Amino acid sequence: MNRTLYFMVRTIADARRLMQELLLARVDDKHISFYARTRDALGDLPQTSTLQRTYMIHGGMVGFFICAGLGFLAGLLVISIPHPWFPNWYVAASPPTIVTITTVIGAVAGAIWTALVSSALPNELLDKFRRDIEEGHVLMIVRVPGNRVDEIRDSLVKRHPEAIYLGSRPKDYVVFP
Repeated sequence: MNRTLYFMVRTIADARRLMQELLLARVDDKHISFYARTRDALGDLPQTSTLQRTYMIHGGMVGFFICAGLGFLAGLLVISIPHPWFPNWYVAASPPTIVTITTVIGAVAGAIWTALVSSALPNELLDKFRRDIEEGHVLMIVRVPGNRVDEIRDSLVKRHPEAIYLGSRPKDYVVFP
């Protein structure tokens, strides 16, 4: 399982040094991203994606399940209406087919709509870093395999005292005191 590590550095130059260190440690550049006050300040460093900066995925999943339920209820409503109410072009279908189609349409439409709406909401995980980012610091986000977390974290902390380790996601849990 992959884990996401968060580091804060003061300058873009420090961010470039960390990026080089991670590349030398054979971390793929697709798994490294940076978040700064302005996107232009980062230059050629990889920037965080919309999915990392917003609640797009979470919103899409919520919309998927809620609207799938609403689509299911709409399908039940459609099959409970007597047939004379339907227009002339209506072709009779079996009740399970109608419920399935309305559920799928509701799920897909809800996922798309809520993902688009939630793309305007900033990610709450990054809110705790916003004050430092507004002061000009740079947040580095690195996704590494679970078996390399300690190696990458320890190497960056030892070699780069300017990099402040801010934790990981999923959280580091201590099994025994």
